[in-house]
Amino acid sequence: MRIKQIITDEDKKNLEYMLKFKYRMPYVPFGNEELSRKLIHILTPILYPLSGLVYYIGNYIAFSFVLLVAILSTRWIIWFHSKGKKYEQKVDDIIYTLSKISEVTIDEEKILYDDEVEVKYSDIKKVVFYKSFVFIFIKIKGYFILKLNNEEGNYLKTILDQHSEISQEIRNEPFNILEYIEKNVIKVE
Repeated sequence: MRIKQIITDEDKKNLEYMLKFKYRMPYVPFGNEELSRKLIHILTPILYPLSGLVYYIGNYIAFSFVLLVAILSTRWIIWFHSKGKKYEQKVDDIIYTLSKISEVTIDEEKILYDDEVEVKYSDIKKVVFYKSFVFIFIKIKGYFILKLNNEEGNYLKTILDQHSEISQEIRNEPFNILEYIEKNVIKVE
């Protein structure tokens, strides 16, 4: 079965929502992530002198609170610049790569991406169905993402049912893809 991969802007937003763990952030301050980050970067250095001023005034509880917020903000900034930015860039690259895949061929023996990348069912360890997306975790290579409609998804499920070594899961809620990668993908150094 040949499948045309058409990724809409709405699909990109849904995938980004899950992959960037936005479902774990019920509230974004100021309604904009970029503005929130800029404010944390600007206000964090101000919190340290403010905590000193509060200490000088003699309000030790407020001093402890302001100093704690300053330390937590500093830790977040360090984490964001060391790991968070890189992860967000990877997610952006994944979504960009997914939008470039134009055609997927699914048959009884393999899945073929744009007549270039071939994935045999014996290499697949786990398949997770989430909304219209299918996450295919490959033992060594990593994972692939497909966008399928109901008919295409059912066709893939019938083929996967023939392979008992492939674990299948249907998710209705967003999930942490990093945990799936750690459990299902063998890293080759």
